[in-house]
Amino acid sequence: MPLFVNRPGGNGNGGVPNPITITQIESLANTRIDVQREFTVPLYISGTHKLEVYYNGVLVSPIVDYNEISSNKIQFKYDIPVSAHMTFKSTI
Repeated sequence: MPLFVNRPGGNGNGGVPNPITITQIESLANTRIDVQREFTVPLYISGTHKLEVYYNGVLVSPIVDYNEISSNKIQFKYDIPVSAHMTFKSTI
């Protein structure tokens, strides 16, 4: 479920804040059948650094750890074991 947050400042509409949406998807440990490289992530705009990816709570990096396949899919450069807890957060 998305979380809506108001940004400080305005958008030129008389000081009305610009809303942002934060969406989170989790892939819990031991809920996948096999190792996995490709994951569906919350919708985001590729290349904008608005996606955060956590592997067992540790923030991983685009290009170094994974490639952006589309606006809602990434592919890791290594196998993600079934025992890993993955968290994906996007900001729009």
